[in-house]
Amino acid sequence: MTESGRPRTRLARVLALVLAAAIATACEQARQLDPLGVVPQQLDSDHERELGYEADQSLQKQVHMIDDPVVAGFANDLGRTLLAQAGHQPFVYHFRVIPDPTLNAFALPGGYIYIHSGTLLEAGSLDELAGVMGHEIGHVKLRHFARMQEEGQLPKILSTLAGLAGAVVTGQPGILVASQGINVALELRFSREFESEADREGVTLAAASGFRPDALSHFLQRIVAEEHADPQHVPPYLYSHPDPDKRIDTVEVMARREQVVPRSNDALRASFEAAKARLPDLLASQGAPVITAKPGGPEAQALLAAADAAVQTEDPEHALALLREAQEQAPSDPAVTFRMGEIEAQAGHLDEAADAFRRTIELDPTRALVFYRLGEVTREQGDAQRAVYAFEQAARRAGAAGTLRARSDWRVVTLTFPLVTESGLTGATRSGKDELGVAVERYPEGARKLTWWGRLGPRYVKRAKEMRARWLAPGESAAEEKKLSVDGSMITSTLDVPAPGAKAGSWTLEIRFEGDTLMKRSVPVGG
Repeated sequence: MTESGRPRTRLARVLALVLAAAIATACEQARQLDPLGVVPQQLDSDHERELGYEADQSLQKQVHMIDDPVVAGFANDLGRTLLAQAGHQPFVYHFRVIPDPTLNAFALPGGYIYIHSGTLLEAGSLDELAGVMGHEIGHVKLRHFARMQEEGQLPKILSTLAGLAGAVVTGQPGILVASQGINVALELRFSREFESEADREGVTLAAASGFRPDALSHFLQRIVAEEHADPQHVPPYLYSHPDPDKRIDTVEVMARREQVVPRSNDALRASFEAAKARLPDLLASQGAPVITAKPGGPEAQALLAAADAAVQTEDPEHALALLREAQEQAPSDPAVTFRMGEIEAQAGHLDEAADAFRRTIELDPTRALVFYRLGEVTREQGDAQRAVYAFEQAARRAGAAGTLRARSDWRVVTLTFPLVTESGLTGATRSGKDELGVAVERYPEGARKLTWWGRLGPRYVKRAKEMRARWLAPGESAAEEKKLSVDGSMITSTLDVPAPGAKAGSWTLEIRFEGDTLMKRSVPVGG
């Protein structure tokens, strides 16, 4: 712990600027959708997603995030474990670790969760940290930011953010102190009701995930002890709660009502201990990567070459056998495990490919391409949470420019933002003219036209003319790609089916971009 609140004050100032800019951007996007230029009184999930994304992008430019795969990967896995019990979520979550010694964690709209390194180091157990992270997930899941807008609290926050940003820009720290507004900007000053709801969600998620539900109260006790030890370093969790002991008692009552679901979290507990052990060195070295890779000798190199030759002759099994032999001779050579991952991925063995890429990252966490390949595999597995983490890690290692950076950033966007905000199927009007507006849920067998429409999210509009549609008949896996009809944010695809018309079954519409499928939609015909 530090002797003063200076690191926290710096972070608070940065966040004040970041949030002010992000809210301005989100408001401007809202105005573009609203001809009257009025920010909606009720923020929907799309606005929250945009706001969180803009704030996170700005924050990453100004605040160093720990991207070591042992620490950052653990945070993502813990969040993913809790989210598995949270039910359907409109957001893909992003978990970050910030190098800051204070006992703090905070959430931004749209699924952005930040854990301070001090919280990870001081947590007495994985159960405590699960309670803290569950609490932050609760703020997002329960849409507290949107509800603040509905209750008229957002204008106060915007005013405070504007004052803080102006104070920072003009170099007048006295205004910052006098306004007492840092806490409002940083924590969005959730009401006592919201904090109680988030506590309940954290307790529930922890218990459902196999963790002790009362562990959150133990961490809150640590915060109280920290407050007593350093009154100037008041923990953010308690800013709007003058009676923290009562809150701790309430959490303990909540915990007694929950029943822990037996689950094996042994691997996650090992990852927690590994992250705590790694953190001090990372903080001391300012995030210098830990590389344990060691290239293999001539025999391993010969086996690698032989494996490549086997791939060329379309004998992947023999290639993998040669690589396993090379791995025995050179267990710390990342070139061997990376090649294994690529061959397994090409063969459709996604679990084996993901394991090989993770082993490569353990040996050398500096290679952007390895993270990118891991992102591709986990995305194909349907694990958006792990995929977005891998693509974000690839982007951070790919440099400020270049093809791989652009591709990684685009993958993050496609995983974070839905392609369309609304869509549907349409049929011919009663007059027989082909016009949009007559909604249908399915088409009759023998239909000669199948028409789908969608309204693109704002991040896709500029690329709409580059997108293509592909209609797949039942049982088919290949079809010609066709241009979309584009009118602003509205896209339309119509399939003209030759006689005798569409056969009964589930047709598939794919919206594609540069060979990548952005969206799949089942289109029922007949029945």
